[in-house]
Amino acid sequence: MSDPTAIRARRGWREAATAVGQLGRTSLLGTTFAFVLFGAGSAGGRRSAGEIGLALVGAITFHVAAYAWNDVVDLPHDREDRRRAASPLVRGSVRPAAVAAGATGSAAVALAIAFVHSVLAGIAMAIGLSLLLLYDVFGKRVRMSPVTDALQGLGWAALVAYGAAAVGRPTSVTAWTALAVMLLIVLTNGVHGSLRDLPSDARSGAKTTALLLGAVPLEPDGARITARLAVYAITVHAAIVASVVAGLLDEPGAVDRGRLAVAVAGGAACMALLAWTLATTHLPARSLRSGLAHMVLVLLLPLPLVSDRLDSQLTALLLVLFIGSWLFVAASLPRRLGARELTA
Repeated sequence: MSDPTAIRARRGWREAATAVGQLGRTSLLGTTFAFVLFGAGSAGGRRSAGEIGLALVGAITFHVAAYAWNDVVDLPHDREDRRRAASPLVRGSVRPAAVAAGATGSAAVALAIAFVHSVLAGIAMAIGLSLLLLYDVFGKRVRMSPVTDALQGLGWAALVAYGAAAVGRPTSVTAWTALAVMLLIVLTNGVHGSLRDLPSDARSGAKTTALLLGAVPLEPDGARITARLAVYAITVHAAIVASVVAGLLDEPGAVDRGRLAVAVAGGAACMALLAWTLATTHLPARSLRSGLAHMVLVLLLPLPLVSDRLDSQLTALLLVLFIGSWLFVAASLPRRLGARELTA
C-alpha cells in the first residue's frame, strides 16, 4: 500500500509546481527568450556561450517579475473572470504580499545579472522592469489605454536592448528590432488580450483598448467588435511589418531581397490571419485558436532583421526555446483554451 504521507507530500509538490507555473507563466518563457536572443543576434561584436547563458537566466528572472507583478495588481479584475478560478491568487492559496515580494526579489536578481554584463545592460533591464511595473499599476486604470499598451511594449522592447548589451554592443538593427517588438506587444495586449478579457474587464470597470474602441462583450466569451477596433488592429499590424521592412532597407550595402520577401510575405500571411480572427470574435472557440496562431506567428516577424546574424548556437537556442515553448502550449490547448496566461 502507498504511504498516505508520501502521497500527500507528492500532491503538495505538484500543487506548488503548478502554482509556480501559473504565476510565472512558464509556458510563455520561450517568447521572453526570443526577445533576448533577437537582441543578442542584433549585437555587434563576438558572443560567448557564457554571456548568452547568463543573459537567458536574467531573462527568466525578468519574466517572473513582470508576470507576477501583473497578477497581483490585476487580482480584482481576475476575480471577475471565471477562467482564472484556478489561479492560486484568486483561490487565496497564495497571499498577494508573498507573490509581490517574490516578484520584487526576482527583479532585483534580474538587475544584478544585467549589471554583471555591463552598465548599459543594467540600464536596459532597469528601464524594462520600471515600464512594466508602470503598466501593471496604470494599465487598466487610464482611459487612454493605447498609451499604457505602448508602455508595456517599450518594457518588453527594452529586453531586446538588454540582450544586445549583454553580449556585445547594440546596433541600428537592435533599434529596428526593438521597435517591431514594441509594436507587436501593443497589438497582442491591446487587441488579443483585451478582447479575450472583454467580459470580465467590462464587469470590473477596467479601461482597455477593446472597450475604448467600442467592443461589446458577448457572454460567455465572445465579442462584437467595431470598425474602429479593426482599423486600429490592422494599422498596428501594418506598422510592425513596415518597421521590419524599414530596418532591412536601412542596412548598408545592397538590399537583401530574400529577407525582404520573407518579411513582406510573412506580414501578409499574418495580416490575413488577424483579419480572420477579428471577423470571428462572435465565435470564441474559433477566434481564440486563430488568435493564438496569429500571436505566435507575429512574434516571428522581426526574425528577418537578425536572421543573417544568427550563428548556429543562437539559431538552435531560438528553435528549442521558442518553438518548444509554443508546442507545449498547443499540445494543451483544448484544456487551456481561453486561458488568461497567453498575455499579460
